Amino acid sequence: MNQQIAAERRPRLNRARVLQAAVALADEVGIGPLSMRRLAQELDVVPMALYKHVANKEELLDGMVDVIIGEIDPPVAGADWKNMVRLRVLSARRGSSATSGPGASWKLAPTRLPPSWATWTRSSACSSPGLFRGSDASRDACHRKPDVGLHAGTV
Repeated sequence: MNQQIAAERRPRLNRARVLQAAVALADEVGIGPLSMRRLAQELDVVPMALYKHVANKEELLDGMVDVIIGEIDPPVAGADWKNMVRLRVLSARRGSSATSGPGASWKLAPTRLPPSWATWTRSSACSSPGLFRGSDASRDACHRKPDVGLHAGTV
């Protein structure tokens, strides 16, 4: 009976809640100790309940990066490319500096880019056609496949 009452008071589990909790947990403890079991404990659910919302840890990590990238302000319409890039970088820095726990550095170097990164790159490059003048980078950014990863040191 007590478990049933506790379950009724607990907020409903959904993908957004799972991903937000995963980001918060990674900020707190780091990416290494993050596991489906630990996340389930944090959410007060059984680990298998998470798999309804994310297929595996890789999808969880991709979703976490989507959450982080989603916090970056969109491009400002009509801004020149230098201003647009500056504003987006400052927005990204605000988001990453909002956490300072032992896990805060996990956000710095994804080894595989989720679909949101391609969207972010395209919106930056395509909204300012002169941004990558003199190279094919603008065209490439607008057509890059989302699963092509950039590793630390190449960004």
